[in-house]
Amino acid sequence: MLRNIYLPIILLFQVHCLISQNVLNYFNAIAVDKNILLEWQMTQGQTCDGIRILHSTDSISFIEIGFIGGICGSKIETVTYQFTHKGPQLNSKHYYQLEFGNVGPSETVSVLLLDFSNGYIISPHPAQNNSLLYFKPTNPKYQLSIYQNNGQILLKSETDQNYFELSPHQIPNGVHIFEIIDARGIRITSGKIIILNE
Repeated sequence: MLRNIYLPIILLFQVHCLISQNVLNYFNAIAVDKNILLEWQMTQGQTCDGIRILHSTDSISFIEIGFIGGICGSKIETVTYQFTHKGPQLNSKHYYQLEFGNVGPSETVSVLLLDFSNGYIISPHPAQNNSLLYFKPTNPKYQLSIYQNNGQILLKSETDQNYFELSPHQIPNGVHIFEIIDARGIRITSGKIIILNE
């Protein structure tokens, strides 16, 4: 008797999860200047009762930062939505999730919002084993050179990303100068880096 009661509840839960996974064609978070643009497209035939837009800085605790009321989506066509998160904390990773009324939550997407007003960001700084040196990309390949104050090269590294992984244990403690150039030999940025090996 108990099996007959619990079986339909389990089946309803499984159907609910399948529906929430198929609601979206895509969900993107893009850094635009000092804001974050969220864009998503609901699959044709999917509808929901309102959309809550949720934000987190640790991927665990989410708070609501926006709401789209009414019936969302369409039975006959795909529907695209946009939302701008204005003024989130700079030089931080941000996580977003959508909660579809009567359907359930979306996957979580994330984006790193960086402020390049100095041309680069080192995080954390002083540089440690897990530090990254971010810069604004202009070309597919880049070279990093780190120098002592007397001009002696301490380290050369290459990447096709918009950051370099720093290995401070290869460089003596102190304040050093760095330069990033692209594949054409054009300087992208330069500055000072503090190395603090433990």
